[in-house]
Amino acid sequence: MVNEDQVQEDKTEYESLDEVDYTYLLEFSKDELVQALIKCIQCEQEYLYKIKFLKKTICDLSFEKDD
Repeated sequence: MVNEDQVQEDKTEYESLDEVDYTYLLEFSKDELVQALIKCIQCEQEYLYKIKFLKKTICDLSFEKDD
């Protein structure tokens, strides 16, 4: 049985991870922030491609199973 206090603590910890200290970003130049944003977008595209490929593979395998 899960302890309710532990669940609340986990939830609070998770929510706090969504908070960003924007003052920290002021330490970086615009170029560094742009490069970081580009890298984030590239990573997102890579993982979206991998998810799409995985879904297609699973779909292909399920159709092979039905044959």
